[in-house]
Amino acid sequence: MLPIYIFIFILGLCIGSFLNVVIDRLSFDRSLNGRSKCDHCGKTLKAKNLFPVVSYLAQKGRSTCCNKKLSIYYPVVELITGTAFLAIIMLVFQQGFEHVQLMKVFGLLGIVSSLIVIFFADVKYHIIPDEATVAIVLFSFAHEFSEGILHHFVAGVIFFTAFYVLYFITKKKGIGFGDVKLAFAIGFLLGLKAGFIAIYLAFILGGIVSIFLLLTHKKKRRAMIAFGPFLVIGTVVMLFFSQQIIAVVHQLFGIL
Repeated sequence: MLPIYIFIFILGLCIGSFLNVVIDRLSFDRSLNGRSKCDHCGKTLKAKNLFPVVSYLAQKGRSTCCNKKLSIYYPVVELITGTAFLAIIMLVFQQGFEHVQLMKVFGLLGIVSSLIVIFFADVKYHIIPDEATVAIVLFSFAHEFSEGILHHFVAGVIFFTAFYVLYFITKKKGIGFGDVKLAFAIGFLLGLKAGFIAIYLAFILGGIVSIFLLLTHKKKRRAMIAFGPFLVIGTVVMLFFSQQIIAVVHQLFGIL
């Protein structure tokens, strides 16, 4: 099993390297075609500069062409993607591979990859690429609909409408329209119950982090704080632990 796990982790690192390209290019409506270039001087990178994590460490976090500091986000995205892929496949084997549908696993890997893109695109550029949001909806078909596709579609519409109202009321300052579209994808993916808890967790976590940043003076009062990453965290939590969390909420509060 160890060789398989090592292969999956390395595959995840490579996918993470590609996701870095997706994050940087889709955030500015640039084509995914073409070779990677240095962020600072624009020189085309060589193959030896593109090995996930290894190249960053070998170059001591600096570009070989102009000696400028490279973003720490690159190895972080690669490591998170590799770890996520490994964790998902390990979970599959624990459940018994013979009982797992390969299409569902493919959908789950695609959903997680899309969420990683959204998380880091919003953190780095305060942009949620539409392509990543659409990808979540499309990969949802390969994953599963716990309560029927119509229920999930209605949940998406409800969350989209609620977020659009909030977007309108706050005059685009509280949340961005990318968050509004992401809310639909969350509802379509998780359904009404799990989607509601995911969004609730996002608001709670976002509030806590915002208060902390304000109290520590790391953010000014009117500074923008990306909300997409909190939506991603809430979605990931409910994607993997929805049954357990819904059961706890029902037991404690008698709802859902």
